[in-house]
Amino acid sequence: MFPDQVPCECFSLFWWIFGGYTKEILYDNMKQVVITRALKSTDSEWNKKFEDFFKHYGFIPRLCRPYRPQTKGKIENTVGYVKRDFFLGGSFSSIADINNQAITWLKRVNSSLHGTTHEIPLERLKAEELKPIDGVPEYLVIREETKTISRDCFISYLGNQYSVPYRFAGREATLAIFNGKFSVIVDGESVCEHEIISGSGRVSRVKEHFKGLMSEIMKENNASLNKSGQSILK
Repeated sequence: MFPDQVPCECFSLFWWIFGGYTKEILYDNMKQVVITRALKSTDSEWNKKFEDFFKHYGFIPRLCRPYRPQTKGKIENTVGYVKRDFFLGGSFSSIADINNQAITWLKRVNSSLHGTTHEIPLERLKAEELKPIDGVPEYLVIREETKTISRDCFISYLGNQYSVPYRFAGREATLAIFNGKFSVIVDGESVCEHEIISGSGRVSRVKEHFKGLMSEIMKENNASLNKSGQSILK
């Protein structure tokens, strides 16, 4: 199951690409959208993150009728089309590569005549009269993950290593992930921030995170030597 914030993040990106959104949007009854489904969808208990999201943008969420496949048959067909026409036989090296190829594919299929509507999707979109996204404050989608900072002052995320100020080595931290970067939070305090790097096996090292570390090590070593010397004298 994907995190609660993922649908909000996907819709936000989609709307910015197309410049707006509709007054009503139909959703499946997934837990990232609705916790308890009522007979009347507007009386349902919404997922708190999703409720905050749709109230921010001011659109009306509608829910598919349970056990009524006709309600969502059209969108299920679209998913199958993406699997067959885009993913099947494709070759992808990374998430970024998938996204880039998907954008190229979308430009092609959305400019072609649709087999069911016999219209060009991009032309039909103009008749939707979307509510402009410009002027609406961006909804900041923050995902959180719990991590442990290593003894050598690094934290791992998506196969890459990121440095953290040395005084937090060995501590538990929360990553607040948003807009291609993340903050490292320890005991409610943001101790550093990193841009998320692509690929894997790479290291993002900030020199300042280790400033003062050697002097701390020397102090500890001197303290240990003094303690050992006192023990010998005794």
